[in-house]
Amino acid sequence: MYSLIVSIFLIIGIVVLTALLCVVLVPVLKKYAGAWGLVDVPSERRIHKVPIPRCGGIAVFLATHIVLAVLVLFSFSDDGKAVAMWLQLLVGSSVLVGIGLADDCFSISAWVKLGGQLFVATLMFLFGYSFESMLGQPLLPIVDFLLTLFWFALLMNAFNLIDGMDGICGGLGLIAAVTVGILLIVLGQHFAGLVLLALAGACLGFLRYNFHPASIFLGDAGSLFIGFLLAAVSLKTNVNKSTFISILLPILIMCVPIFDVFLAVWRRVGRRLLYVQLGDMNESRVFGPDLDHLHHRLLRLGFSQTKVALMLYSAATVASVTALGFTLLSEHSASFLVVGLLVLLNIVFRRIVHIEFWTTSQWILHAIRRPLGLKRMCIHMTHDLLVLLGISYFVMKMYGRLEEPNVIGLLLLGTLVPFGILVLFRNYITIWSKARPWQFWKLMMELVVGEILFALMSNYMRENIMGEMVRFHGIRMVLLMILIIFSRTLPHIIRDSASWLRRYQTNDSHFRTVIIGSGYELSAYLRRAAYRKSHLIERKIIGIFDNDQSLAGMVVFGYPVLGSYDDVANAIVERDVTEIIICDEQFQKEHEQKCMQWDRQGIAVKQYYSDVLQLGDEVAMRKSA
Repeated sequence: MYSLIVSIFLIIGIVVLTALLCVVLVPVLKKYAGAWGLVDVPSERRIHKVPIPRCGGIAVFLATHIVLAVLVLFSFSDDGKAVAMWLQLLVGSSVLVGIGLADDCFSISAWVKLGGQLFVATLMFLFGYSFESMLGQPLLPIVDFLLTLFWFALLMNAFNLIDGMDGICGGLGLIAAVTVGILLIVLGQHFAGLVLLALAGACLGFLRYNFHPASIFLGDAGSLFIGFLLAAVSLKTNVNKSTFISILLPILIMCVPIFDVFLAVWRRVGRRLLYVQLGDMNESRVFGPDLDHLHHRLLRLGFSQTKVALMLYSAATVASVTALGFTLLSEHSASFLVVGLLVLLNIVFRRIVHIEFWTTSQWILHAIRRPLGLKRMCIHMTHDLLVLLGISYFVMKMYGRLEEPNVIGLLLLGTLVPFGILVLFRNYITIWSKARPWQFWKLMMELVVGEILFALMSNYMRENIMGEMVRFHGIRMVLLMILIIFSRTLPHIIRDSASWLRRYQTNDSHFRTVIIGSGYELSAYLRRAAYRKSHLIERKIIGIFDNDQSLAGMVVFGYPVLGSYDDVANAIVERDVTEIIICDEQFQKEHEQKCMQWDRQGIAVKQYYSDVLQLGDEVAMRKSA
């Protein structure tokens, strides 16, 4: 009983001490925010209307580690594991806070920031923080490594993305830190629990200045630090129950930011797919900011910032109580808590989720319905996955590796690692019908990089003889080159060859035709013409005109690009053109008078673009009066 009282007072003392220290540090840091360039200026994606310092994360970081240093020196100095854990967390969080400060000051690229996060996650993995320790179940080393990276990246970005309104990130971090801290203490991981209770105290002290109306923000340094510390220490929460419960508990405790980040990824991927089809590559970025997070949507529903914060706090608290119930009660008794959680989530998030998924689904369906929409991308992705899986199985069977115990892991690595490289380098947004030689070289190098990574990972999983490994991956590379690269070129080789043959078979044609535009409309026209010989039997297509400078001197769909739109008038005279087919609506709008003039000269001017495609044939221009 006495030890319990002492422990309670120690916990309260740590929380209060860290909170007071943070309360003292924040005003000091605010004075230097302007000089350091740590000021958040209002913009279109910001809620606040006046410049506000964003150096609060430094105060949270310093307060947490100062209190932990005192604990290590005076209470855990003889505990080597506690000292090592604090030093490891100090190193990892210091690097991460440095990355966050760089982003706060200079707005570094999202990819650079993600790379820094993965570097820190790798460092912590080498320190012994692994997903396997949380599960309490053995995993393949490479699987354990990848899951650990994912866990760190998920939580760091979850708290970073939700930090878009007064008091949200600090408050949710406080609730999560208290819950996981208590859970760790119950499980006997005392120092790990105290680490998060120190973080909870720092968040509590910071909320003194950050709750609406906020006078200071965390900045990326602070939100990343909170996510990092929760990700690292939560890996120590092995509850010695089922694997499902082991995974569920930390996810449940931090469900609000995790839920928000998954909705954000779903939303942005949907928008990205749509805008890729529309040809606007910069309109929507997966890693770009937006104003559609949970708190933004609740604000648009008419709730004040204070009410939104309290609603999210309530949801997080109920989820945290449920998680503790799973730990302290029997699984049968804790099931009642799950019911309460589901009811709350239904009340709070039903409308938001409904709108989110409905809207994004409509975007994706719109993209699918577009002629060059998602179908082409899905075909290429499905083809590559099947090819990679088939090649992995075939080569492993050839070398007798299907009998190995880790065969499933090797099959997945051989499939997903090269595929991940193709996705990472945006291979699937390439329009291969217009691909340049360098794009095929790029695809080949991507496959080489993917195969090298797979070789390194597979060698880590099993001892490989060098000669066998070279032959194994050499055969894979040859097959990949044939089935992935050649498959992308073969349809175009066949199509272009057929087009050349048609050109030379129609030398005595009635019409001498040029085509304006080389986009989808041209592709659609030529595809129809291939199946309806009457479209080409009476005409000889001399060439194509397009304003895309990169196409100059090239051959598109078997026909030479003769120049830009400005060269059409001269070509009509020099090449004795008797027919013009316009496959670019913009040209029609900008050069309407010129088209009318050609029509009056007896040249057949016909249209074939989006507005008239449904008619199934070229549409002749109306004769001028």
